[in-house]
Amino acid sequence: MSPKVNVQIQFDLRCTPAEFRAHADHVAGAFAALPGLLSKVWIIDEERGRAGGVYLFADRLAATAYLEGPIVKGLRENPALAGVEVRLFDVIEGPSVITRGLPPSGQTPEDARAPRAAM
Repeated sequence: MSPKVNVQIQFDLRCTPAEFRAHADHVAGAFAALPGLLSKVWIIDEERGRAGGVYLFADRLAATAYLEGPIVKGLRENPALAGVEVRLFDVIEGPSVITRGLPPSGQTPEDARAPRAAM
C-alpha cells in the first residue's frame, strides 16, 4: 500500500477575504469530487491576507495528478492570488492514526466520524 500524501498550498490574496470565502463555498463541491482526495481543509489568515488549503490524498499518483492539473494551474494564473506555494509530504501513518489525523487502517473517514456505541 502506498503512503497517503499531504499537500499544502498557500498564497497571498489579491481579493477580499469575503470574496475568497464566497469563491471557496462555490467550488468546494468540485474539490470533493477530485480523484484520490480524502480530505481538504480550507485555511485563511485574514490579518496577513493569506489563504490556502491542506489536502490529504490517497497516494502520490493522485496528489501529483492534482498538482499538475488545471486547478493548480488556475491558482497560479489567477490575478486574485499571488505567490502560490506548494509543498508535498508523505504521511507517517502510525502516529497520524494515534493522533486522529487518519482513521485506523481499513476504516473510511466516514467510519471514523460515526458515533461509537456505548459499552
